[in-house]
Amino acid sequence: MKRFYLVWVMIFYLAAIYTYRFWNAVPYAAGWDQVDFSLAITEFDLVKMQPHFPGYPFFILGGMLFFIFIKNPPEALSMLNMTLMLLTSIPLFFLARHYLSVNKAALTVMVLQSVSYIAVMTGQPMSEGAALAIIPWYLWSLSAAMKKNQVGIGIIPAILLGLILGVRLSYAVFAAGLIFQWLNLFQRHGKKAVPKILLYCFIAVMAQLVWVSALAFNTGGFVYLFQLAFGFTEGHFSDWGGTAAVQGQPFWETLFFLIGWNMLWIGLGSGNVMVFIISMVLAVIAVIKFKNALDLKGDPLSILMVLLGAVYFLWALFAQNIDKPRHILPLLLLIVFGVAVISLRNSGKFINIVVGLFILAQTLTGLYYVKKQAEEMPAMYQLASYLEKKEEKFIVYTWEETRAFQYLEMPFSHKRIYTYPLFLRDIKDREETSIYVTGKATEGFKQQGAEVEKEFVKVSEFHSDPLFDPVYNQIVLYKWNKNSGGESGE
Repeated sequence: MKRFYLVWVMIFYLAAIYTYRFWNAVPYAAGWDQVDFSLAITEFDLVKMQPHFPGYPFFILGGMLFFIFIKNPPEALSMLNMTLMLLTSIPLFFLARHYLSVNKAALTVMVLQSVSYIAVMTGQPMSEGAALAIIPWYLWSLSAAMKKNQVGIGIIPAILLGLILGVRLSYAVFAAGLIFQWLNLFQRHGKKAVPKILLYCFIAVMAQLVWVSALAFNTGGFVYLFQLAFGFTEGHFSDWGGTAAVQGQPFWETLFFLIGWNMLWIGLGSGNVMVFIISMVLAVIAVIKFKNALDLKGDPLSILMVLLGAVYFLWALFAQNIDKPRHILPLLLLIVFGVAVISLRNSGKFINIVVGLFILAQTLTGLYYVKKQAEEMPAMYQLASYLEKKEEKFIVYTWEETRAFQYLEMPFSHKRIYTYPLFLRDIKDREETSIYVTGKATEGFKQQGAEVEKEFVKVSEFHSDPLFDPVYNQIVLYKWNKNSGGESGE
């Protein structure tokens, strides 16, 4: 028992932090996507955007199973994510064991499970948490498949990729892992490996068809599903925003924001100076020690992780919204794993102390934010509560907030608005009604030529922690100034 004492420490550590996290599961659906997922738990209907395309069927199925016992949809999804993240300690341990002793592998698991930003994001009712938790199982299966030339093991990565994409399609770039596995097999066995590779390809396609077919059945057929997919893609991703490809800001500025802000400050530091400093010290140690880790450079598992990290980095840069740091979660997982493994190999007393400080700082920060996220009312909920108390006759025009109002079954009138001219036409016959507009909507109006400062009066402002929601952590409510001289009839 003394020989593997850190394994027992790891078990106690995981039991303690996950008891706390389960107790503080998130009860709110704080944004558009979270509302979509929550509504899908009680009625899965892709046409009704419950959830939006691509449907996330395995994630919703898991949420439905948890909903049997936990009757609050967001909380059921939060518990699903955290349970999967706890279970991912198993593959993380064996992946670390590829490089380290038993005790240091256990320490690596604690390093990864302590990361406060991952703890916060996996607590939210979003598909990222579940998909992130499956990735280590996928990596472990790829490692096993490359070590053992057995068909039964070789098909597991293809099945797990189907599971990942059925939870979150935007992780499709992890298919590069399958290609790497097949190339590795061909490199070792030549033409003899072709039949196996073809079989693995077939299993991979079938694994994707399982969830795609389920969506087609739900929507009324493959033709309608593809129409729905193209419609969503055209309406959503054409205005994706935040990516280097569409936002219009200098590429190097976008690159710095992705690495400096999203990855380092938010991902590793959770916006906390002390946590950031300790994380950077450990990262620097790993960079210095990497020069001496020559034996890792030819290791298939190490090459695979670097490959997947590089591919996902490019995906996050060019095809994801960098305004939302949660999109870097897979990259964060891979980087922290690499930093932990390299730092702990042949580590001395100083490095062990730094690792211990990292775990302590990240854990305490994570516990604080997990509790705060569970207890703090999101800005959208604050806005809804404020408007619900108003006794006057009014309507509020929003951007995405109206989805939360629908979910909360608010009794007042609300409407999503896209353009300023449409807003002016819509309020033409509402002279006896007070007109309220949210800040996100007025931002769009301003871009379309509205004199926001003149035509709208600020009424109130609502705040929640930006770590939880970097887009809707601050909501400003405006009232239409009917005496501004704006032409509501045009």
